[in-house]
Amino acid sequence: MSIEYQRDNSVKCRFHVNDITYWSQDYFSRFGYLEGPSSETGNLMDPAEFPKAIRNFQKFANIPETGVLDQRTKEQILKPRCGNKDTVGDTEERMRRYVLAPSKWDKKDLTYRITNYTPDLPQSTVRRAITEAFKVWEGVTDLRFTEVGGGDADIIIQFARLYHQDGYPFDGKGLVLAHAFFPGTDKGGDTHFDDDETWTFNSDSDGVDLFMVAAHEFGHALGLSHSNQPGALMYPWYQGYIPNFRLPHDDIQGIQTLYGGKSGGYRPPIKDRPVTPRYQPQPSTPRPRQTTRRPRVDGTTINPCEHAFEAIAVLRQEVFLFMGQTFWRLDSRGIIQGKPTEIHSFWYGFPDTADHVDAVFERKSDGRILFFLGDKFWTFNGNSLIPGHPKTGIPLTELGLPADVKKIDAVFVWGFNNRTYIISGDMYWKLNEKNDFIEPDYPRDMSIWRKVPVPLDSAFKYWDGKTYFFKGQFYYQFNDKKMRVQKGYPKLIKKHWLGCDTYDKNSYKSVESIKSPGESGSASVFPSLTIILTLILSVSSFYH
Repeated sequence: MSIEYQRDNSVKCRFHVNDITYWSQDYFSRFGYLEGPSSETGNLMDPAEFPKAIRNFQKFANIPETGVLDQRTKEQILKPRCGNKDTVGDTEERMRRYVLAPSKWDKKDLTYRITNYTPDLPQSTVRRAITEAFKVWEGVTDLRFTEVGGGDADIIIQFARLYHQDGYPFDGKGLVLAHAFFPGTDKGGDTHFDDDETWTFNSDSDGVDLFMVAAHEFGHALGLSHSNQPGALMYPWYQGYIPNFRLPHDDIQGIQTLYGGKSGGYRPPIKDRPVTPRYQPQPSTPRPRQTTRRPRVDGTTINPCEHAFEAIAVLRQEVFLFMGQTFWRLDSRGIIQGKPTEIHSFWYGFPDTADHVDAVFERKSDGRILFFLGDKFWTFNGNSLIPGHPKTGIPLTELGLPADVKKIDAVFVWGFNNRTYIISGDMYWKLNEKNDFIEPDYPRDMSIWRKVPVPLDSAFKYWDGKTYFFKGQFYYQFNDKKMRVQKGYPKLIKKHWLGCDTYDKNSYKSVESIKSPGESGSASVFPSLTIILTLILSVSSFYH
C-alpha cells in the first residue's frame, strides 16, 4: 500500500508503508514525541531518542510497547488524526487519562463565529454540526455557546487549506483533519478544519464526519489536551461517526475539572431532531490579530542603542545594521561609526518611497544582495540594482512563498548547513541550494527553533559561524546541535553587543570597538581620516 500526502501548495509526496521509517521521524517531532527538530538536524539525534519516542507513542496510543516500528505502530501512524500535539510523559511516568491544557476561559458564556463554509455540505448542515458539537460540552457543564454573525467572537471557526497564516499548515487530504488553539487572547479558541478533506454529517462512509471532529476540536478550544484513552473523545485519532454519541466519562471528568458540573445534573444533547443555533447578529468588525509590523524610526541621527534593528546582515565581510532609512556598519575589526549612512545614498535604485528594509542577505552563489520590503524584493549587484530589475520590486511569490505572506521578518544563512532560511511570523521556509526558490516540504513552524521569540526583528550568521536572533532590545545566540537558544540568553544588545556605555551618536570621531557577541567591547578612538579611508575602501568593495 502507498500513501499520498501534500505538504505545501505544489508538491505531493508518495511513500510506501515500508518506507515509513524515514517519514515517522518528522511525525514524532510534529506531534510531541521527539524534542527538537529532526526535520532539520536528524543526524544529530541521540540514537536512543528514536526508540524512546516510539515507545512513548505506543504507550499513548495504547498499543503494545515494543520500541520498534512494528506493523501495528505503522498502521497507527497512518491513521487520520487531530493536528494538535499529544501531551507525552516519559514511559516511566504514570500518565493521567484526561489532560488539561495550560489555560481555560474565565467565563462560561462564549461566542463563536463561522467565517466560511466547506463546499461539501450545505451551510445549514455545517451550522447544525457545529451547534451539536458545542452542545456535547454544554450537556455536562454550565458553558453556553452563542453564534454571532460578525465582529469579534471568542472562537473563530474556519475551513482552510495548506498554509493559512496560523503557523500550522494543513497537509492535504488525509492524516491531519483539523486543529484548535487553547483558550486565550488573539488565536485562543480558534478552530480550523482542513478543507482538503471530504466533510460529511452523520456519516463517514464517503468522508469525515464534521460533528465528531468538531466536538473533539472544541474540547481543545475549551482547555483539554489529548487523552490516551481510545474510547475518549479527546483521543487524538479519528474514531469515525458514532450514532447517538454520548460524551465518555474520561472527557466529562476533564471538562468538569475546568468548569464544574452541570447545574441540575447531566443533560445529554438530543441529536435526532434539528437544532436551531442561538444567533446574535453583530456588526462586521474585524477581529484584532497580532501584527508583525514594527514601528518605523526615522531620521539620520538615530541612536542604535535606543531602537531595535530591523535587519542585520553580513555583506562583503562587514556587518550591516539597518534601522529606518539608515544603516551602521561593523568592519572586520568590529568598529561601528558614530553616525549612520542613508540607504538611498548608498544603494542606487532602492525605492524612493521606502522608509526601511525588512530583511537583507547576500546570495553566496553569485554575490548578489537581496533586499526585502513588504511583499517584494530587490536584487543588487554591489551598490546598484541589477539591469532590467523592476524598480517596483519582484513579488515574493517568485521565490515560491505563498501569496498571503506580506512581510519577511528575517533571512539568514544557518551555519549548521550553510542553507538560507526565510522567517515570516511564526513560520519559516528553506531556500534551495541556488537560493532562488523555496524547497519542497515547507513552510514549517518556528517552534522547531526552540526558545527563539516570534515575530523576530532580524537574524544573521556572525563571523564566528553562530546564528543570532534579535527581538527588541535583546539578542539570542543559537545552539545548533541542541536546536535551542544557548543557555544564558537573551542578553541586552546595548550592553553585550554594542558597548553602548561609551557610544556617542553626535560625533564622527568617536567609535566603539565591538568584539564578538557575548564579549564586552572596549572603547577605541581612531583618527577621522582612518574612518574616511575605511569607508572609501568599503564602498569600492561593493563593485567587485
